[in-house]
Amino acid sequence: MINLLPQKYKSSQASKYKFRRLIVACGFIFVLSMVSLTFFVPAYILKNAAYVESEPVGTNESNGSNESSENAEGFVEILASLSRASILVTELNTRLPDSNVYETMLAFQNKSSGIKINEISYTNRGGDSNKIIIRGVAANREDLTNFGRFLEARPEFDQIDLPISSFTKESNIDFSLTAVVVHSN
Repeated sequence: MINLLPQKYKSSQASKYKFRRLIVACGFIFVLSMVSLTFFVPAYILKNAAYVESEPVGTNESNGSNESSENAEGFVEILASLSRASILVTELNTRLPDSNVYETMLAFQNKSSGIKINEISYTNRGGDSNKIIIRGVAANREDLTNFGRFLEARPEFDQIDLPISSFTKESNIDFSLTAVVVHSN
């Protein structure tokens, strides 16, 4: 191919051609870096999260990571909750010296299938007035009567108060039963 352009135009066209090649090469590098960021950044984030989760909670390095401090705060909250629960169980056991709370709750597993317990609450108003209130639903009057007798036979309870108003319905009876807790002095 014969190039009939003058030398001045030839050099101008050559420099423009080199500039276009440079722009295309820079564009290719830019697109390649964007694609690599799209694929590698999520993998890096997942790998970094897995690394942070595998670190022991006690090793808080000052690398600016808030996740480690949040995990440590959650761990401290769990320990504080366990400590409070332990104190409450100890307090409850001291107020019920001869009856084991766990065994008392296990006794409710032996109730008839016609009784559904929705709530059990323990109240302490000082002195000998500690009570357990049991709320639930009985399938029929007979199941409710048998449940009251079952609790009267338990050594943990001194007195069972099952209001007569609980027996107004024939079936699906909502009841609230109060039991006085036995204290040995």
